[in-house]
Amino acid sequence: MTASPRKNKTGRSGDDPSADTLLKMLKDFKKKHLLVIGDVMLDEYVWGHATRISPEAPVPVVEVHDRTYHLGGAANTVSNIMALGARATLLGVVGSDTQGRLLKGIFKDAGIGTDLIMTAAKRPTTTKIRIVAQGQQVMRADQEEIAPMAPRLARSMVASVEKIIDEIHGIAVSDYNKGVINPTFMSGLLPLAREHNVPMAVDLKPANMTLFKGVTLVTPNRVEAEALSGIRIRDDASLREAGLTILRRMGVAYVSLTLGADGVALFGAGREMKLIPSVATQVYDVTGAGDTVMAVLALCLACGHDMNDAIALANFAAGLVVRKRGTATATARELTMFIKGVL
Repeated sequence: MTASPRKNKTGRSGDDPSADTLLKMLKDFKKKHLLVIGDVMLDEYVWGHATRISPEAPVPVVEVHDRTYHLGGAANTVSNIMALGARATLLGVVGSDTQGRLLKGIFKDAGIGTDLIMTAAKRPTTTKIRIVAQGQQVMRADQEEIAPMAPRLARSMVASVEKIIDEIHGIAVSDYNKGVINPTFMSGLLPLAREHNVPMAVDLKPANMTLFKGVTLVTPNRVEAEALSGIRIRDDASLREAGLTILRRMGVAYVSLTLGADGVALFGAGREMKLIPSVATQVYDVTGAGDTVMAVLALCLACGHDMNDAIALANFAAGLVVRKRGTATATARELTMFIKGVL
């Protein structure tokens, strides 16, 4: 990929937002309250050392020294929004199991209310277990159920949104295709958001594309964008074609297409493609970076900020969190210092 023309000595183009603009945007976040909807997950890390191969199979034997638990999926999006100084309410589903109780305990410790967290007795709590030895992930085990939620539960979720719709400034949807996002739920959610003029930012899975037609913003990565558009992205021309195809097919206002080391591309009706190079100079772990981008963009929509400025701020936030190990967040203070250091 090639970057936009008219770059200055810092690698930024003349129409990019200034540090003062980005920092003012950050301050505006404190006034906003977002509803986050999606598949909540428990991220479990098993830490240890591997010094031998198992006699039972050609796999390492990991001697476990510690276990840590973190919020994953939509729960991590909430963590990112709160770290940026805004309020967030989480709507999701957990199972009636040990992992669900553990997740609720983490919510409580993090100051996240559980009033809209529903329990499905016959579904397990989505859990991703990562086994790490000598700093390297050697295995991941997933516990999940991906069938759609029961229609009765989906209707209850819509009723929960209806109760607080007048209290929120925006909606962020973290879709991991684990069953929370389904036709019954979305057929109630979308009209509700439109009726109350609440912007909706969506991190979607291509399998659910038709459920999100007409939302404000979608944030696919390169692989997801290729699936959504049917176009292989190999250069700027195919990137532009893919982004505009998604924009047209889904009828959304904006497409934010993340490109890993190549940065991020923004598309909007009547706008030229905006391509911003990545600001990440050190990458330790990309886990959860998409949740960080989603949090920033959803907050910017809620504030009414220009999307060119929003995508620049999200790019800085992503560049910060990939420097951290594990599922991470970027606090407003950290992001402020990072922006000042770069600009």
